[in-house]
Amino acid sequence: MNDFLHNILSNSIGYEPLESWAGRQQPSFPKYNIVKKSEYAYSVELALAGIKKNDITIDVKDNKLNISSTIGKHINEKEPEYLHKGISSRNFSLSFALGNYMEVTEAKMEDGILSIELERIVPEEKKAKLITIS
Repeated sequence: MNDFLHNILSNSIGYEPLESWAGRQQPSFPKYNIVKKSEYAYSVELALAGIKKNDITIDVKDNKLNISSTIGKHINEKEPEYLHKGISSRNFSLSFALGNYMEVTEAKMEDGILSIELERIVPEEKKAKLITIS
């Protein structure tokens, strides 16, 4: 798969292939998966070991899912003396383009993985209608 196509597919959810979307460089942190669960349901999974859920912000605006974190020293929290620090703990911001009618249905953090569930929920007035011939 070429880089351009990889960028499009790795940063968009709920789009038909190659629907008008401009790709961007894939970030190196945090690592993430996009899982297609069914024709209308998806999940974004981010590996966030060592990041507290209170430090994460998730919002949807203008058909974009935005996930960010600002890691800061909490009040009365002493920085430990690390002999080796291999787990990243830095600020990040990720955005995913969402197709029409994509909605976030749930966000949960379990075992260092943030999972954001999305579903295409088409309003009744936009669904196909069967017309009877008289």
